[in-house]
Amino acid sequence: MLHICWSDCCWIASTKIACVFKQHSCFLYLCIISFSANKPPVIEGASSLLIVVGQQFQYSVQVNDSNGDTITTTTNINSVISDDGENVTITATVTNITDFSLTITAKDPSGAATTHTPLAMLCSCANNGTCVELSTAEQEDVETK
Repeated sequence: MLHICWSDCCWIASTKIACVFKQHSCFLYLCIISFSANKPPVIEGASSLLIVVGQQFQYSVQVNDSNGDTITTTTNINSVISDDGENVTITATVTNITDFSLTITAKDPSGAATTHTPLAMLCSCANNGTCVELSTAEQEDVETK
């Protein structure tokens, strides 16, 4: 991005960005200032998780920001979030089968945010049943309905 400097200083939107110190200020200077566009954080994690109702579950994702910004990670459920840099683990318990979804939000200080909502498969394991995770094809069928 190029900006024209009048006199000794480069101005953008009434803010002094840089100054060049010369004996004569009657010359036109060309200021080359590089600005990086802020990019939102990226969340990577499994597309689904199996949750047994009444038991604690953990779901881990990797969160990073290409700008190197500090990231704040939150969820839409009552949970404990542990963060050791890029690795974020969410720990929670679902107490009953309801219309449940887990959404993770990663936000940088500039307000750029990204969300990640894995397919949550809830199992109550009633009558001593066994919880079995859906196959990839079954998950895709659920996600498209």
